[in-house]
Amino acid sequence: MAVDIEALKAAIFDLVTSTHGKRNLKPMDITKEMIARFGEDSCGKADVKQALRELVDTGTLTYMYAGGSYITLPESRSTPEPERRSGPERVAGGDDEQG
Repeated sequence: MAVDIEALKAAIFDLVTSTHGKRNLKPMDITKEMIARFGEDSCGKADVKQALRELVDTGTLTYMYAGGSYITLPESRSTPEPERRSGPERVAGGDDEQG
């Protein structure tokens, strides 16, 4: 029985998230890990390739090119967003105020 594509996508996302910032994963690294996790009878290269394609197409993961192709989190997911300041950007009494 083939592995459910949604379960495979979740496992790939968990793997990439857990190694983010520690190790760059190539598509083949992910393929080997998923085959080892789900078994060769349940999960093949084509299954992993399809799951990776869907994750990249939806923007959940992205390809990074740095001396090779790697799968990683997009910049928007890998770094926390800076805090938004509320209120006016200008501070009264600043240098640019004319008086």
